[in-house]
Amino acid sequence: MNVLHYKKPAFWIILVSLVLCGVVAVGFLTDPKKQGVTENYILPEQSEELEEQGKIELKKDAQEKGEEALKNHKSDSQQAKVKGLTSPPTMTLQDSLSSTLNSYAVTSGTYSWNYQTENSEEMKSVEASGSFPTVAVKGQEEKWLKLVDYNGIDYALYHAGFEVDPDRISIKEYDLLELGNMEPEVLSETSIEKNYILELRPRRIYEVTAEWDEKHLESNGFYGSAIYIFATDDDEVSLSGTEKNL
Repeated sequence: MNVLHYKKPAFWIILVSLVLCGVVAVGFLTDPKKQGVTENYILPEQSEELEEQGKIELKKDAQEKGEEALKNHKSDSQQAKVKGLTSPPTMTLQDSLSSTLNSYAVTSGTYSWNYQTENSEEMKSVEASGSFPTVAVKGQEEKWLKLVDYNGIDYALYHAGFEVDPDRISIKEYDLLELGNMEPEVLSETSIEKNYILELRPRRIYEVTAEWDEKHLESNGFYGSAIYIFATDDDEVSLSGTEKNL
């Protein structure tokens, strides 16, 4: 009976039906927008700016953690004990961003030092001359600082701490391939007057010069300059299991 009484639907009904089917099909083919999530598209010119911003945030984090560690390390009584040091204090490098807070101590072998004697009226002067940076670390591989790779960047941030903070430090960087060369090329040279955060790279030799000004003689009991030399290696750079096996 339906076949005998069949009537072809009007053209506009067919057209509306096709349009509705198309809208529904498109709706099923698309994903719903996640609430609170937007897609960020980074232009090539924005990449360097974001990378630099990331470095700034890392340095700020390292500075805050390094200063906190230094506060825990030093106290008023400790400061009183180091007044009038007869030789430069040890420089302690601390990997403030790692979970293990690795520390590495460096003593000075080259310095010009002046300090007050016990009666605080007489001064004594001491001079020490060590080896050239590229020679001082030769044959001392077991004492090189093993840098740990984190966040996929090509350097590690270390906080340089002293029992009594110097007024400034300067850092010279050499390639480890210059080992033993008396006329090596200086890769970089920087000066820092506070918040001693160092960007250390693997396979390098570093020469750190710290200076304590004479104007602080009354409070410190000494003044002078000292050079700290150390080398870095990458033996402890984190690797996946497959890379280690290779």
